[in-house]
Amino acid sequence: MNWAVALESSESMSRLLIHVEGETEEAFVNEVLASHLFGFGYTKVSARLVGNARQRDRRGGIRAWSAVRRIF
Repeated sequence: MNWAVALESSESMSRLLIHVEGETEEAFVNEVLASHLFGFGYTKVSARLVGNARQRDRRGGIRAWSAVRRIF
């Protein structure tokens, strides 16, 4: 097998699937990061939500201002 030919054909079909935890990360990957990665030879970049963030007790994000103010 000619590895150079196999490598060239695999590069033209490079796909990237990124697993994310929240809708914000999904939007970032699909709207910002994908267009950047297309310049590196990826033909398809997409994000998929994993898990169900709405059912977790604690979700991402910053702390409430009252909690941050006590630290400083």
